[in-house]
Amino acid sequence: MPDTPGRAEAARGTYEPYRSTLLSPERVRELSRLRPWRAGADALVCWLCIAAAWGAVALWPTWWIVLSAIPVVGTRYYALFIIGHDGLHRRLMPRRSANDLFTDLALYGPIGAITHINRMNHIDHHDFLASALDPDRHRHGCFNKADRWALFRYLTGLASIIQSMKNVFGSGTTRARRAAPPTEDTAYHARDVAILVGWQALLLGGLTWGIGWWAYPVLWLAPVFLFTVLGDNLRSFLEH
Repeated sequence: MPDTPGRAEAARGTYEPYRSTLLSPERVRELSRLRPWRAGADALVCWLCIAAAWGAVALWPTWWIVLSAIPVVGTRYYALFIIGHDGLHRRLMPRRSANDLFTDLALYGPIGAITHINRMNHIDHHDFLASALDPDRHRHGCFNKADRWALFRYLTGLASIIQSMKNVFGSGTTRARRAAPPTEDTAYHARDVAILVGWQALLLGGLTWGIGWWAYPVLWLAPVFLFTVLGDNLRSFLEH
């Protein structure tokens, strides 16, 4: 029997007794308090580590420095990516506009993502976790990793990238499948394009000028793919 929004609501209701007993209301309020300064400080530290790794390669462009810089760049960007999760939930800044601007500029813009466009897909994941309406179910289940080709596509990240792009940009989103109107503005605006183009110009131009033609793919694309795309796939599968 296929999952429906009603069944998803019923499934969420089964966890209510645990939500009310595991954490006191006071503890929930404490954990829910916004700390914008902490998000800003953590993001700054991560970017300083990334810049330091790039700077080390620019000063000493040896193979072992390059190999050492790749995990630094990859893991520190993945840390930014994790902070961005709270940005998708608009839990970093008190005002929605400030939250989205910070998330786009400091966290997700470098990989071509915009908060108000990607948020709907992520919220649907939480609302319909593990059901047929969960847009990220392909990342968490075993059903699509049963044969060698499917496992290869999962391990290389191909399946996740293609499906995620369909979810965000295509017609296969859960809200489209249940014929509900979108809760977010899903159109790109001049501000969004400026952030995306500006980041790629800065990364491509800066790394090429400061290090060499190979720096952008080796010291940005490869670390992000290895430690954010593949790393997040593995974490999500094990965690869920």
